[in-house]
Amino acid sequence: MSRPKNYGRPENPNLDTITAELTGAVKNMNEWIFKYAGFYLGEFQKMSLTPNKPNTARTVIPVHNKEDDAKVGDIYAILFAPGDGTGDANTYSLKDLENLEVPPGHAYQKMPERILPRKKICPMELFIPFFSIKMGRAYHGLVSLEELTVDNADKPKKLLKLFDLGYDIPEYQKELRVPPSESDHGPNTVGWLQLTTGYKRNGERFGDPHAIFDNVPETMQVVGFLSINTVKNPLAKAFDRAEVPGKPHSS
Repeated sequence: MSRPKNYGRPENPNLDTITAELTGAVKNMNEWIFKYAGFYLGEFQKMSLTPNKPNTARTVIPVHNKEDDAKVGDIYAILFAPGDGTGDANTYSLKDLENLEVPPGHAYQKMPERILPRKKICPMELFIPFFSIKMGRAYHGLVSLEELTVDNADKPKKLLKLFDLGYDIPEYQKELRVPPSESDHGPNTVGWLQLTTGYKRNGERFGDPHAIFDNVPETMQVVGFLSINTVKNPLAKAFDRAEVPGKPHSS
């Protein structure tokens, strides 16, 4: 069993160590999923704290077309600590939030907009599960986040969980009990890709609006979001068959 590393804690993450872990995860992506899709992930800067956002840290990873090296998109790699989210008060206001029925454990005094779903202007957005961190160990391809939406986009009354990104919480916590070296989540593991928003085969739009929320205690999670801003982007054709929608894992 490998020795634990100093990744810090959710309230004080060690971004040097986490960035180094992300570098290895990106290398695996380049040798597997993105390689066979005809793309590669480029070099990126160290993760930096984002105190003015409702999530902990981030960096931007460029995506290039393998054939001509043209840049075709950016992956926003985000470090989630428990309670972090991606919502804002642009689509819905904080006044709207006061009138929403919110699930237990999702309301916060600081940056309450973290759970407010956002309108998505992109045709589709790809979700990339890099790894989770717990007790000094990284579990690659293992994450558990909630995608939140509202019951009615025009006249919202309730905030709802649309589906899980990655594993559901009970299965996720079960996987975390096994050291990564003894599980399917070692350093060479690449997780399932999902779409946070897009179109089902019947043409129905899903995941719009949405916010992503970390409802798991005591862990840190690093995931990526790749907005594909036009159906003519070569990424759209390559990844339109990602999991649509819902969780790719079942117990």
